[in-house]
Amino acid sequence: EELPETNNKVIVEIDPGQAFGTGGHQTTRLCLAGLDRYVEPGMLVADIGTGSGILAIAAAKLGAAKVHATDIDSLPRKIARENVKLNHLEGTVIIHEMDEFPVAAVDCDLVVANIIAMTIIELTPDIYGMIIPGGLFISSGIVDERCDEVCTALTEHGFTILEIMEEEIWRAIVARK
Repeated sequence: EELPETNNKVIVEIDPGQAFGTGGHQTTRLCLAGLDRYVEPGMLVADIGTGSGILAIAAAKLGAAKVHATDIDSLPRKIARENVKLNHLEGTVIIHEMDEFPVAAVDCDLVVANIIAMTIIELTPDIYGMIIPGGLFISSGIVDERCDEVCTALTEHGFTILEIMEEEIWRAIVARK
């Protein structure tokens, strides 16, 4: 695609292949908006369910010092690694195999997960353990009907809801540990 004048916008080059994450879906846009709002220079970020790597790459381009990312499927991990190279971020964004991720992604300032509500609920205790006190969790892939359920799980595990972003039927929740 030809790019218009950017005027201080962050450009992420992505070839999603068969992985989720082109930037066109509402949940991806919500996560990107959250990252744009909350990533600060020097942060340690983790991306769970990285797909094409779009969120991990965006976090790095927004100033994260290191981004650890993984996906349950090996094909998206391969595609994400290619996109990291395409964006020249090999030293900043690391796409981990599943078993390596929990060891690497510790003491995170921010975790982002664009997955489904049920999985967010299931992973909430683990994600809480990954984040430093005062750190942030941006979750999306949540349909409106499941938003209250995810908020309840987050607050029951010690998170404070900061904001709920919405686009059409989709929600993204930003929570602080």
